[in-house]
Amino acid sequence: VVASEVIEHVPDPDAFLALLRARMGPGARLVLTTPDAEAIRAEASDADLVSILAIGTHLVLYSAAALERVLRRAGFAHVEVSAAQNNLVAVASDVPFRLRGPADTQHIDTYVAYLRGLVERIEPGTPLWNGAAGRLFALLAWSAPPRELHPLFARIAVAWRERYGIDLLRLELPKPLPEQAFVGADKRFTREHGPGRPINLGTVLMARAIMENRHPERNPLDVLRWARPASVHAAETARILRVGSTIDLDLRLTTWRARRLIVDCLAELAPEFELELLVGLGTPSAGDLQERIDLPPDMLAARMAPTFVALVQADRYDEAARLLPWLQDPEALVRLLAPDPRTMLFALFALGVLHWHAGRRAQAEASFLAMEREARACLGTLPEADDLYATAHRHVVMAAVPELPPPELPPPEPTLPEPTLPETAVKPPAGARRRARTRRDAA
Repeated sequence: VVASEVIEHVPDPDAFLALLRARMGPGARLVLTTPDAEAIRAEASDADLVSILAIGTHLVLYSAAALERVLRRAGFAHVEVSAAQNNLVAVASDVPFRLRGPADTQHIDTYVAYLRGLVERIEPGTPLWNGAAGRLFALLAWSAPPRELHPLFARIAVAWRERYGIDLLRLELPKPLPEQAFVGADKRFTREHGPGRPINLGTVLMARAIMENRHPERNPLDVLRWARPASVHAAETARILRVGSTIDLDLRLTTWRARRLIVDCLAELAPEFELELLVGLGTPSAGDLQERIDLPPDMLAARMAPTFVALVQADRYDEAARLLPWLQDPEALVRLLAPDPRTMLFALFALGVLHWHAGRRAQAEASFLAMEREARACLGTLPEADDLYATAHRHVVMAAVPELPPPELPPPEPTLPEPTLPETAVKPPAGARRRARTRRDAA
């Protein structure tokens, strides 16, 4: 029995586990996954916290020890719980068992096989088939070869053309719903408008954009062709679900990725507008969907930091300063860019240089101190850590020294009167006179 990301939504977990155990035959195994409560830490990114907490939909969260206790309380004699990123993977049985590999890897492989089975068994175009085919395509789009992706996408396109009149191949998509459709709506909204379009339309379009982005002869215009409608339809679906008090974390991630991919492609086509694009990406969206479509701070910092560093390195300080509203806190940079320590260290150095150039010595010193601390922590794991640590330490010392007053210029030397020659004296040649005058001027 597999229960993936279910138990955290159940109001009575003990009754839920009793129901699952009643369905299991002798020697069967229960596999379940759930968010890891111990991943809720101060240094966790906003995106991770949103995913783990899912306020309003997650009713109970477990640590590894708590999940093992609740499974043993349900009567399972053999339980194994392991952490995989921000999730827990638990296997429970009445008889001893041995896993053939890492639980998280087995979970993904089993899930993909499960989705493939649904796609083959379920009637195409039905909600369950749409969910299975869309999730399978989204999972495989990151790594599977085109020969595997194109047939699956074609099956989705055929099913949706027959069921919804949507032509994915020609991108003949539903028009956005009018604004009045969202006024005064209640939970019946999803049921009334849902049959007109598959709810994972934005996810499938984004998966196709990712697939185009991996193409060996990648063309940013081809990527934009899919990423733009993916962003529009994912945002609209978010509005539909919100009316029904529903949160889809995959959908939110789809919207964030689509917006970033659009900016990447536009910046590639017109590099001179990259700074304006990034400022626009960081500016809160109009309307009431900001928390669902605006990039979280960690994704925003990861996209802005390389451009910020490049601008500072090119002495384009005024332009780099336009990104300060999102990158000005060194401790926040450490937390937001923790997955990429190299970018984090360069961003801290660029921040310190920018503050120094603007005369803000205290802020510059704080940035260099953070860089020194984090570079020391990376010694032995990051090849550039030694040089970056030495650079940070040197700049910490320089920033801590009080500014000296400008040196006083020495007084001018007295000017000697030019000797006069008697009229009868023979004047030197003109060239010699010019050379002598040049030496005097130089002196």
